[in-house]
Amino acid sequence: MSQPVHRLYEFGPYRLDPAQQLLCAGERRIPLTPKAFQTLLVLVKAQGRVVAKDELLQKVWPDTFVEEATLAQNVFTLRKQLENDSGAIYIETIPKIGYRFVAPVRIEEPTARQELTTPISPSIQDKSRTWSRRLGLLGTMFLIAAIAFLLNRLGNPKIRTKPSLRIMLVVLPVQNLTGNAAQEYLVDGITEEVIANLGSANPPRLGVIARTSSMAYKDTKKTVQDIGKELHADYVLESSLRESSGQMRFTAQLIRAQDQTHVWAHSYDYTLKDVLSLQGDLASAVAAEIPIGLAPESLARLSSVPAVQPQAYDAYLRGRFFWNKRTAPALTTARTYFQQATEIDPNFALGYAGLSDCYQVM
Repeated sequence: MSQPVHRLYEFGPYRLDPAQQLLCAGERRIPLTPKAFQTLLVLVKAQGRVVAKDELLQKVWPDTFVEEATLAQNVFTLRKQLENDSGAIYIETIPKIGYRFVAPVRIEEPTARQELTTPISPSIQDKSRTWSRRLGLLGTMFLIAAIAFLLNRLGNPKIRTKPSLRIMLVVLPVQNLTGNAAQEYLVDGITEEVIANLGSANPPRLGVIARTSSMAYKDTKKTVQDIGKELHADYVLESSLRESSGQMRFTAQLIRAQDQTHVWAHSYDYTLKDVLSLQGDLASAVAAEIPIGLAPESLARLSSVPAVQPQAYDAYLRGRFFWNKRTAPALTTARTYFQQATEIDPNFALGYAGLSDCYQVM
C-alpha cells in the first residue's frame, strides 16, 4: 500500500509544510493561526489562479457559516506577517471576486514509499468478512437508535432549543509569572484592555464576559470546563507574563470550553513600548479564530496602534490598577498616575478619562 505523498511548497524565502502545519523562513518559524495557515495553503496550492471568496470560505471553514469580513481578516494577517517579514508582495486582491497568490511556487514532492504487504490466507479472509458483516449490522442498529433519539428530542417542545448566533468569550486575568509583584499593574492592565478591545469588536456576534466577573477567577484552580459552565462561555482566553533578561514574554492560548480543546496558542516577546502592539495583535488573533464576521473597520481598529508615549501609557496602567481598588488612598494614588500620564503626553485621551473616573468616584 502506498503512503500519501508529503508535498512541500516553497516561495521566496519561505517553506510551507502542510503535514506539520509549519511556515518557515530558513530555520525560523513564522507564527500563523490555524485558519490563516489554511488560507495560505489554499492560495499557494492554486499557484496563480484566482481563488473566489466562496471557494476559500468553503475550504477553510467547511460546514460553518462565516462572513467575508472574517476571510478578509485572515488575508490581512497573512499579508502583515509575510510582507513585513520580507518586504515582498505575495497575495493580490481581485476586487469583488477573490484573491490570487502571485509569487512563484516551487513544489518538492518526494517519491511515495511502497509498503510490503503479506498475503492473507482464505480462512482469515472468511473470518474478516464475518466480522465485517457483524460490525456493519451493529453500526446500522446504532444509527437507527441515534436517529430515533434525535427525532424524539426535536419533537419535544420542552427539550427543543433555539441555537444562539452569539458566541461568549471569557478573558481570564493574565498570570504574573515574572516573580515580581510590582508587575501586577501591568498584567491587570493588559487583561482590562484586551477585554475592552474584544468586547467592542462585534457585540451582536461576540459577547465578552465583564471584567468584574473574569477577575474573580484570578489565581483560580478551577478547570477551563468549570469556568465555561459557570460563566456560560464558549471560549476561554488564558495568558501569562514572564520576564527574562529584561525581555517580557507574553503567552496566550484560546481554548474551547466544552471539551477543553486548544484552538490557538502563541507567544510574544516585547518591551514596554510594545505593549500597545501586543494588545492589538492579541485581540486580532483571537477574533480571527472565532467566526464572528468582523467588519473591515473593526479589523483595522483592532490592529491599529494608538500614537502614545510608552511612559504615558505605563502611568495610565498604574493609575487604572489603583483605581480598580476603589479605596480612598488608592484613588488618590490613581489620580496622581493619571495626572502624570497627561503631563507626559497632553494628547493622551485615556489619561484624562482616568482623571474623570477618579473625580466621579471620589
